[in-house]
Amino acid sequence: MNGYPSLAPEAQIYQYCPKCTKPLRDYRDPVNGQLRPTCVGCGWVYYPCNPLAAIAVVETDEGIVMTHPAGGMPQAPASLPGDYIEYGETPESCLARAVWEQTGFEVETVAELVRFLQLGTSFGPALMFGFRVRVVGGRLRTDGPEGPAAVYPLNEMPALIPVRQANRRVMDAYLATRI
Repeated sequence: MNGYPSLAPEAQIYQYCPKCTKPLRDYRDPVNGQLRPTCVGCGWVYYPCNPLAAIAVVETDEGIVMTHPAGGMPQAPASLPGDYIEYGETPESCLARAVWEQTGFEVETVAELVRFLQLGTSFGPALMFGFRVRVVGGRLRTDGPEGPAAVYPLNEMPALIPVRQANRRVMDAYLATRI
């Protein structure tokens, strides 16, 4: 079938209908001319969508909160807190959850910094939202799922893990607001 976007990850390329298990075939959408995988049995049409993710620059009075995931290099060990947005979450509520899980801090959103399409994620292209958030409660967590969290003065932050390109884009957007 050719009806899948060229960037669709293999796990999202269906051969059979998830509703009735009949085979899928390409069908040309009469509105926009795109090929769409369509069930020959029940007519179900697959409309692939981008995953959504949110990344935070977390501010405290002492500096910026970063995590230290396993596998980070000594010269670039850090990451910004963030996660994929779960069903029913807004980008802001995703960040409140993810920052608390990863750092132990409760936060409030200050501003959206940037949004962009990030290619090359394990789930295909992802729409990323970058936010500036401020700590309003909680305690620093050193045993989070993304490794220990730490607070750094802005001029002493460790380098971000290079493969986490979206982190770099969000941090660059944040730093541009401080000029």
